[in-house]
Amino acid sequence: NNSGGWRYLEVAPAEIEQMAWFFNEEKFSSDLNTQQNIGEGKKNTGVILSFLASRGEWNRAAQVCDELEINGFDDWFLPSFLELSLLYGNLHRKGLGGFRNDPYWSSTIRQDGSPYNPYYPVAMNFADGLNEGYWPNRTSGRVNVYVRAIRQF
Repeated sequence: NNSGGWRYLEVAPAEIEQMAWFFNEEKFSSDLNTQQNIGEGKKNTGVILSFLASRGEWNRAAQVCDELEINGFDDWFLPSFLELSLLYGNLHRKGLGGFRNDPYWSSTIRQDGSPYNPYYPVAMNFADGLNEGYWPNRTSGRVNVYVRAIRQF
C-alpha cells in the first residue's frame, strides 16, 4: 500500500541498535496523541520529539532514531507498536535482523486508566512477542530496553 507515498519499511542494522530511555519522566500526558497502526511511527516520533524538546531532554529513544544517518538516509524514526510487531514477526521469528530476545521500544503510548500512570510507552518483548507497558526500573525490574529505528521508502 503506497497511499501515504511509501511502500516499504526498512530497519536499521543491528550494529546501530542501542539501549535508551523513553522519557525521563514517570507520568505521561494525553497531549501525546500517538497511534499503534502501521504508518504512524513517523508521526508519533514527531509528536514525541516536540515534547522532549519542550522539556530539554536528550538521548531518548525517539531522538536516537531521529538523529541517525545511515548510507545517506536521515529519515529514521521510532516504529509504532504494529510496525515493531512487523519486525518481530517478519524478521526476528525467522532468525533475521540480529535482534535480541529483549524488549524494544515503540513510539506508541497507551492509556490504561490506572491512577498511578494512566499513559505508558509500549515496548514489545522480542523473547516472546508480547507487548509490555512499563518503566523498566520499576515494574519489571529490567533495564535493557532497546531501540531499533525504521524508515519508509
